[in-house]
Amino acid sequence: MTKKMSDAEQREHLEKKYRELDANNDGGVSLKEFIKDTQGFAKVIRQHVWEYFNANQDDGLSLDEYLDTQGAKP
Repeated sequence: MTKKMSDAEQREHLEKKYRELDANNDGGVSLKEFIKDTQGFAKVIRQHVWEYFNANQDDGLSLDEYLDTQGAKP
């Protein structure tokens, strides 16, 4: 049986994944970085997910945007 993660564990896991997406460690995830990490998905799916994650539709995905879309609690 799989143990359910606590809110803190879930947030830590999501922050780790975000840091992995941020290949150049500049504190933001660019579309190029996002696409590189999601190569197995169709282009239309990647674009839809990017637009969903990137709520303010700027050039990068912030940690806060990423966490908000994942339902992570502070």
